[in-house]
Amino acid sequence: MDKNSPAAELEHFLNFVDACSQEYRFAYDKVNEEDRKVQDFLHAMEFAKDQAERNRVATKLQKSRRSRRENKDLVKRDEKVVQFFTEEKNRGFLN
Repeated sequence: MDKNSPAAELEHFLNFVDACSQEYRFAYDKVNEEDRKVQDFLHAMEFAKDQAERNRVATKLQKSRRSRRENKDLVKRDEKVVQFFTEEKNRGFLN
């Protein structure tokens, strides 16, 4: 198949839509996972036996929040594409 043929371009576009959808679902799940971890970190900090333990937990919390931010940025980036193709009136476009 010619690299610039309409069929190749259409296949490239469909692969892009599929990749956006997969990345969106994965990142969305990771955001929710990191949200659930926050309460555990807060409890660990509350009951830490000393400052060193609190600092370790705080570092884990910071890494968790950064991971959440990265994944949330991916969700926001892919959200419009995913929403467009999940709307009933637009599904026929892919078919």
